[in-house]
Amino acid sequence: MSGAARAAIIGVIVAAVFVAVSAVVLFTGVVTLPVGGQGPDKVLVIAAAEDQTGADSAAIAYVADAVTGQVTLLDTLEEATVAGTSARNSAEALPFGGGEAVAEALAPQTGGKALEWILLPQDTWQALVDEAGGVTVEVPQTVSAYTRSGGLTVIDAGRQQLKGGQAVALATAVRFGGTREQQREMLRQLTAGVSAVAGARGSALRRLVQAGRAESSLEAADIPDLSSVQ
Repeated sequence: MSGAARAAIIGVIVAAVFVAVSAVVLFTGVVTLPVGGQGPDKVLVIAAAEDQTGADSAAIAYVADAVTGQVTLLDTLEEATVAGTSARNSAEALPFGGGEAVAEALAPQTGGKALEWILLPQDTWQALVDEAGGVTVEVPQTVSAYTRSGGLTVIDAGRQQLKGGQAVALATAVRFGGTREQQREMLRQLTAGVSAVAGARGSALRRLVQAGRAESSLEAADIPDLSSVQ
């Protein structure tokens, strides 16, 4: 048998073994294949809003998981230490270091590790809520909030379909009214609504970053594919 023929046979055998091993790996789960894009499995999404004092706050935060397709709602009002600042929680951390400071403050809620982040400015997520037709929140008691323009927004108690401006108003005022449990529940519902319409899909988030409508610790191309997130 010639050397060329022998090499060809060996090549076929190697290829067959490779295919067989690949099949075993796929079906036994020995190796987890990457899902989605090339970026991290989890991304922290932050929605900023100007609070009643005129300062930007991280009003809403959630984690989108590219592997499980799940969204984890976070509590931006939970007490957190932000070293060297007067911030008492992750919502107040935003002016002291942007998305990086918020990610650090939320680390206890994200497995002890600060995640890569995407920051949606107020105007961006307000517009996205409007485009989606609003978000539904059960408001336990009437809430009043001054908007960026200086106007007063009043949100009545009960089940409300909130437009973008109303959602922003509630996000900025939620910490100032009701019991802690009521605040937590309103924030949970608002976060759930915003995550559903304003940024739980990787392609949408990439476009926002590329267009300069959102900031991120990641390059737009590295934002993972979150298209399966509901």
